[in-house]
Amino acid sequence: MDQDPAQTGSRVSGETIDAHPLSAIAAMGAKMAVLSITTTVLVVAVVAEAAGVSQDELAWLLFASVLVTGATTMLHALHYGRIGTGHMLVVSGTGVFIAVAVQALQAGGPGLLATMVAVSALFQLLLSGRLSLLRQVMTAKIAGTLIMLVGVSVVPYILQLINGLPQGESTMGARLCALATIAVIVALTPFAKGPLRQWMPVVGIGTGALVGAFFGLYDADRVAEAPWVGLSRPAWPGLNLDFDGVFWSLLPGFLLATLIISLRGISIAVAVMRLSQPAPKSTDFRLVQNAVTTEGLGNLVAGVAGALPGLAMLSNASFSKTSGIKSRYIGTVAGILVVLLAFSPKALAVVASIPGPVFGAYILLAMGILFLMGARMVAKDGLDRQSGLIVGLSVLAGVVIQFNVVAPGFFATFMGGALNNAMTTGGLCAMALTWAANLTYSRARKLKMTLELAGLGRLQAFLRGFALRCKWNDATANRLEAIGEEVLLTLLKRRDESPDSRHWRMRLLARKVRGGATLEFISVVDAKENLEDQVALLGSQIDADLLEKEVSLRILRHLAASVRHQQFHGADIITVRMEGAKGSAQKPMAQKP
Repeated sequence: MDQDPAQTGSRVSGETIDAHPLSAIAAMGAKMAVLSITTTVLVVAVVAEAAGVSQDELAWLLFASVLVTGATTMLHALHYGRIGTGHMLVVSGTGVFIAVAVQALQAGGPGLLATMVAVSALFQLLLSGRLSLLRQVMTAKIAGTLIMLVGVSVVPYILQLINGLPQGESTMGARLCALATIAVIVALTPFAKGPLRQWMPVVGIGTGALVGAFFGLYDADRVAEAPWVGLSRPAWPGLNLDFDGVFWSLLPGFLLATLIISLRGISIAVAVMRLSQPAPKSTDFRLVQNAVTTEGLGNLVAGVAGALPGLAMLSNASFSKTSGIKSRYIGTVAGILVVLLAFSPKALAVVASIPGPVFGAYILLAMGILFLMGARMVAKDGLDRQSGLIVGLSVLAGVVIQFNVVAPGFFATFMGGALNNAMTTGGLCAMALTWAANLTYSRARKLKMTLELAGLGRLQAFLRGFALRCKWNDATANRLEAIGEEVLLTLLKRRDESPDSRHWRMRLLARKVRGGATLEFISVVDAKENLEDQVALLGSQIDADLLEKEVSLRILRHLAASVRHQQFHGADIITVRMEGAKGSAQKPMAQKP
């Protein structure tokens, strides 16, 4: 019997339908808006203080950054074509760009920073269109290593923020307000549950600001003088289009930072989408691509406007989980409030006037958590002797370069300072070592063919040849061929249901793994339903009308150890794992004519 979608939280045309009171949605949106603005202002303040920008430049950087994050948040809540996700993805400033943004400001001012952000956003848009390639380029170990190195690269600027007080200000007060910030957050961590956990940073920063105000470190005059409503003094930096040596030296760091926020954005989007489903389902990577594309567009606007890049907050998923409210309209409300508050200099001044040591203490704590997050990613993916050596050498290289342990001053000038950053040096080292290690692995066997029934014989010959190279017996080879045949038949049925079924191509990658093999079928069939979900549902529902169509899926479920289906714009990737492969018998395996 059909149920009311509003009661079940079902999805219609990629949008989540929720039955929540408007008051709850508005309250949730207001909370997320406060966290977004606080995080964005905090990141901007850290970058501006470390780089030593003027007050006019800081005011414009704050206004533009907050405005763009609000607009990007609203864009996420929409879903039109390849733009927007139809989910709650509230955007804020990100600490990933702190180190490289400071370098750009110190080397060429706001104009160079704007150019670097715009170029890196174009790279992010390129990634969104080729998101399926990231699964081969970026392993969990490299991603985790890069995230760990982000924290290492930011530490010098944080220490400068905590210790670099103007002459005459209270050193004791700076130490105490920084200590109070960390102490409150650490003390609340074991006891904070539910929504309070998300508000711990705000409570800690507020406590540090109160302690700083007691010592005269909070700039209350700035808050009093700021108008309630108004536009920041125009200080648009424009774009520095010289593309000189400084630009090229900073480019690797910005591209790596963009790669990191793209990977984090993917994980955040996946978490939010899974929580938004009424029942466990496979992730629709087409919407994940939309999330990366939307952030790339927002960051491109940020670059042109002279703002810092943004990223969907980690708290999106945790807020949805603890509150039980998953409406996309929360993102709309939060985005509108952030945009409106961008035109309130007093609201921005309340946060921007918080003492630098408070900001520095919180960012230091956040970077420590980020480092542990990266370490957890590396450990979860598994560490053997080789991968442990790669991660260890990469982190060591980043630390050595960042803190001038070897050849002090040399890397600050070598190649224009391109390597004078832990994230850049360590990241490039991790990628180079991983690439070198991959050269020792057996490569996947590849087959390209037109997606048609006439190609079945060619597919079977390829799989039998693959089994022969692996020295498997006839039974294993026959099972491998059967898997390939059922996947091909399933793809052909999907192709026939497509509006344009002509000239579809398929590529197969066959790779031997311990105890079996993995077959990766890459096609351009635009499948509306996820094969992985269909295989999972076979045992729980039987429809006589669909039984004929499900025969291939049922056989595939029996033959394969696992079936994974990832749907991207322009490509479907079906990964099948076969286990229990056995070696050749006493007499050699017969080859089919």
